[in-house]
Amino acid sequence: MTRRIHVAACCDENYVPYVAVMMLSALSSTAGTPITFHLINCSISPQSIRKLQDLIDRH
Repeated sequence: MTRRIHVAACCDENYVPYVAVMMLSALSSTAGTPITFHLINCSISPQSIRKLQDLIDRH
């Protein structure tokens, strides 16, 4: 049984691009392993949240 990986991050709007890179890196390097991202939202726009969700959904 593959164990789920939990990844937590906290960021504001300025750090969203770096969180996106971290998410892509985690998804790419753990193919076949389920990952749950926990993002503590410190003033992230709804548009950026949608973009991050789309990024995860596409992978």
